[in-house]
Amino acid sequence: MNASEIAHLIPLSDLSDDALAQAAKLAAAVTLEPGQVLFRKGAYDARTFYLLEGEIALDSDDDTPPLRVKAGSDAARHPVARLKPRAYTCAAQAPSTLVFFSDDDLDHLV
Repeated sequence: MNASEIAHLIPLSDLSDDALAQAAKLAAAVTLEPGQVLFRKGAYDARTFYLLEGEIALDSDDDTPPLRVKAGSDAARHPVARLKPRAYTCAAQAPSTLVFFSDDDLDHLV
């Protein structure tokens, strides 16, 4: 992962250049095809995800329409459904790439 690819993400945007370079080394990416689920509502994991490319839907499994997040939007600068257990099921709506960090790594960086 390249530091410039994650420099706009919050709270990484507040890191020094050295810390951002370290964050880039700790980052991993996942690619999803349309319809593929990243995580389900109620799941507990120790990862923080950010959308870099594509579009995802966050479904709360109630009668409200899913929240849609497109790469490049202001919402995509923030972690995807960061509360745990997860309040949403996250599924790709288009071919999508997300970057993730372990929560421990992110806590140490920030």
